[in-house]
Amino acid sequence: MAQRDEESAARLGDAHERSSKGPYPEVYMDLHNNRVGRRIGAANKDASREQIFDLVAGELEKRRLITDPFQALKR
Repeated sequence: MAQRDEESAARLGDAHERSSKGPYPEVYMDLHNNRVGRRIGAANKDASREQIFDLVAGELEKRRLITDPFQALKR
């Protein structure tokens, strides 16, 4: 979605997460990871799904994504 319209992706994605009934650490984790994903999509507008997947995997390897909701509390 961010490849086409980063602003709309942010509005819709963040609204979805904020309306979640999940615990705060999970919501924070999702908002953070969505932000990382939007940055990737916006910076790579012509990338294929496979290329986007590889870029996201790279962020995961660099530990820039939160994979444990309680990891968010340690930041």
